[in-house]
Amino acid sequence: KQAEALREVAPKPTPASDAALETRVTDMIDALKLNDAAKEKRLHAVLVTDLKAVRESHNAGFAPAKNVRDDLNAGLTANLAPEQIDAVKEELTHGQAKRTFDTYHQIIPELTAEDDKFILAKLNAAREEALDVKNADELGPIFEPYKTEIEKYITAHHRDWKTAYKAYGAKRNAKAGRN
Repeated sequence: KQAEALREVAPKPTPASDAALETRVTDMIDALKLNDAAKEKRLHAVLVTDLKAVRESHNAGFAPAKNVRDDLNAGLTANLAPEQIDAVKEELTHGQAKRTFDTYHQIIPELTAEDDKFILAKLNAAREEALDVKNADELGPIFEPYKTEIEKYITAHHRDWKTAYKAYGAKRNAKAGRN
C-alpha cells in the first residue's frame, strides 16, 4: 500500500517529457535502418514501454522491477540481431561503455585481445545494470565498481593503473595547453 501511495503522489509525466521520449526512441530506431515497418513498430513499443517504466519507477522513488529489464531484453532479442541489441543498449546508456573502453585503450595502448574480453565483460555488465537508470548523470555510480575491477586487473596484468592514468591526464592536459 505504501508503494502504491508513493506512486500516486509521484510527479506525473508531462507532454514535453513524453515527446522527448518519443523522439529518443524514434531516433534510435531510425539509426538501426531496419527497413521493416512491422519490426520498427514492435521495437518502438518495447522501447517506449521500457523507458516509461524506468521513468515512472524513478519518479516514485523506486528502482524499476526486475521484469522491466527482462521485458526489454526479451523484446530486443525478438526483434534485433546481437550487434543491433548492442547498439540500442549503448544508446540507452548514452555510450558510456564504448567511451570507457576507448579511454582504457588510450591510457594503456598495449591492451590485448584477452584484456579486451575481460574489460568488455565488465563494461557490458555495468551497461546492463545501467539500463535501469533514468538519467545519464546516474550512470557514473553504476559503472564505478566495474571500472575499479578493471583497473585492478590492469595493474595486475600491465602496469600501475594510477601511474598510467596520471601520465595520460598530464599528456592530455599538455595537448590542450593546460598545466
